[in-house]
Amino acid sequence: MFIRLLFITMFLLTATCSVKAEPATKYVALVFDDGPTTDNSQEFLAIFEGEGIHVTFGYIGTNVEKHPDIAKTAVDKGHEIVNHSYAHLHPKDLNDTALEHDIVKAQEVIIEKVGYTPKWYWLPFVESDPRIAPIAAKVNLKVYAPKLVSSEDYRRDLTTEQIKQRAITNIADGTTILFHEFRNETVTVIPEIITELKRQGFLFLTFSQMAEYLVNQPPR
Repeated sequence: MFIRLLFITMFLLTATCSVKAEPATKYVALVFDDGPTTDNSQEFLAIFEGEGIHVTFGYIGTNVEKHPDIAKTAVDKGHEIVNHSYAHLHPKDLNDTALEHDIVKAQEVIIEKVGYTPKWYWLPFVESDPRIAPIAAKVNLKVYAPKLVSSEDYRRDLTTEQIKQRAITNIADGTTILFHEFRNETVTVIPEIITELKRQGFLFLTFSQMAEYLVNQPPR
């Protein structure tokens, strides 16, 4: 009887050890601000197509006026465009009329030039102001407020490796990571960042997809 019990115990332990738990799926969103531009936009689009991922572009209205074809290409390739203001000014520096113009004008430009209607307003400088949400609602925009990690690639003193480390270290499920199109170092390192995030088990979502995902998560 002892031998039989020992055999059963060993069998159950072996069976338990042989079953590997599947890692939980994690999601991340990448946003690239201040385009479209002729500097790096096409390079980013080519990289994302090669990687098979979709991202979010925070477009400035004045840049869309200059480069609508780039914005249309981004949409055609399945990326999401969000309204990142018309002139990228600090909201707190604007009076009510100027702030409304900065939000509404950008929405009008993107719709007219690209044929695409953004769903989200993405704060310039990630600078909140209580006036923004009601103004944005006038043109059916919601203010996107993510769990944010910034690569800080807007800082010219940061090296390529420092940008990378900020974008891959301690990234939690449901995080949005912020980059900028104008930084050449970001173009250089973004393939390595994507590869590492994939290795960590992340799948890539747009703002709208991430918002839907987070709404459906149980309270933590």
